[in-house]
Amino acid sequence: MNQDHIFSAVDATLKSMDRTKSWLCDQIGVSTQNFNNWSKRGIPLSRLPAVAEVFGWDPDELRRGRIVTASDELALPLYDVHASMGTGAEPHDQPSDPIVSLVKVSRRWASTALTSTSLNNLSLITATGNSMSPTFSDGDTLVVDTGINQLENDGIYVLLRDGNLFIKRLELMLNGGILVSSDNPEHKPYTISKSDLSEIHIIGKALWALTGKSL
Repeated sequence: MNQDHIFSAVDATLKSMDRTKSWLCDQIGVSTQNFNNWSKRGIPLSRLPAVAEVFGWDPDELRRGRIVTASDELALPLYDVHASMGTGAEPHDQPSDPIVSLVKVSRRWASTALTSTSLNNLSLITATGNSMSPTFSDGDTLVVDTGINQLENDGIYVLLRDGNLFIKRLELMLNGGILVSSDNPEHKPYTISKSDLSEIHIIGKALWALTGKSL
């Protein structure tokens, strides 16, 4: 069994989940010291199923030294939608066939790393522009929870206004209005008054950039 291959996969997956080895050790019930020792002598066969469960891997394949996603794969739809971080983008180019592909992720990972209303509400869109840099950049793929359609907590949201899609950081103000801002300091924030909130529609909340960043 190729243990080096397994540890490389563990390190890469933890990084993509924005988690640490200490977190993994808590999940599988071992000390960090024991886990570090495993890197020298290998993960005990009795512990492989626990490691596989955390990452959504097939335990039988893992015993053979192969990393294979188990049957709990979650297919996230990537829509033909480009949400602008600047001046706005058309909602879609092909309304009759908006899904361009399905991106498979571990259901276990999605349940652990993403705080969503439901896994069924998760979808992917592509960001356009640079107003949210350095948090994410032009062309990055974002995981969006479309089950969140109102501003309850400050965060990054996909919103529709005047027929265009935007990705902006939204903050609820004390007067009931919304502060709309970008993470790029070159783009100035602006406010939407409480009386004008009907002009916008929140499509969803951005949870994760597939560059490995939690939002």
